[in-house]
Amino acid sequence: MLDLRLYRVTLLPFAILVAIAAFSLQARPATPPAASPPQGINGANVLAAAQGLAAANRALEPGSAGDDSLAQYVAGHLAPCPLEHAGCSVRVIANSVATANGTRTIHTVVASRVGAGGGIALIADRGGQASATAAGLAPTELLLQLAPIFRSLVPTATTPALTLVSTSGGASAMSAVAADLPPGTEAAIVLGNVSSASGRGPYVVPWSQSGALAPIRLRTIVEAAVASALGRPVGDVSFGEELARLALPLTTGAQGTLQAAGVPAVLVGTYGEAQPPAGQAADPALLAAFGQALLTVTATLDAAPPPAQAPTRDLAVGTQVLMGCPEGAASFEDPRYGHGLLTY
Repeated sequence: MLDLRLYRVTLLPFAILVAIAAFSLQARPATPPAASPPQGINGANVLAAAQGLAAANRALEPGSAGDDSLAQYVAGHLAPCPLEHAGCSVRVIANSVATANGTRTIHTVVASRVGAGGGIALIADRGGQASATAAGLAPTELLLQLAPIFRSLVPTATTPALTLVSTSGGASAMSAVAADLPPGTEAAIVLGNVSSASGRGPYVVPWSQSGALAPIRLRTIVEAAVASALGRPVGDVSFGEELARLALPLTTGAQGTLQAAGVPAVLVGTYGEAQPPAGQAADPALLAAFGQALLTVTATLDAAPPPAQAPTRDLAVGTQVLMGCPEGAASFEDPRYGHGLLTY
């Protein structure tokens, strides 16, 4: 005969876990008001310039002579601040990177404006294809079109640092990129496919290769800016997806390697982690919208407290957040919130 008292005792551990989870739930952080960007991006100009880059650089395999030449061109135009000002720099850094064609020397362009804290990084890949296309070069050209807008701004003592990065080699190059970013970079946004209207997105991809996620506050800021600029909703990832990725931290997106190195990062684009089919045409309206979104994100982050110092294990549960022990934390106490956390 079943002893109901023993049955109730077996449920006690589960009741304790439920209670801990209930006390670990906090209200989801509010999205700060979106700041108005100083000016817009002309998508037709971005597309025309990307087509010009493709015509001038026929072959862009990572580490090839064409890719190196393009890196030098980008270095001459990517500074986000006047070079004569103190604290503005453009570096071209050579790193050995494992690519699909073997280990190659990749030249990464890192253009920085010093500021308060580690700041924000915008990162684009130069395409890395045997045959250069306007769609593949659109993220690079978008950064080049954003640079003069940033140069026209006058930073204040509280304006965060800003770093624009041009690299090659896809996700495999991001470990080197993470080492080249300013220490304490608080938000990195990787440009995926930002020109193909056939994608089912827009997506803001938060996954990591290390069992953590992009901070929820960073995700909501980027999602709100992208949704507003594109006029399409950006669905946040589901609670089930978050649990699955924490249990099996796999991602093909370039943001995953950055997060594994401790840099809070998201990937934005119309295809998410997936690669678009070959031959996709570039849409100037979409390029303009993503450019507007990036300007809004940087302006909002400039005016708001930093989203987080590192990737987290916090999980979004509707309008609530289940706080996870921060990645690398040695205890259950998180100084960001001042209370005990559920660790998993």
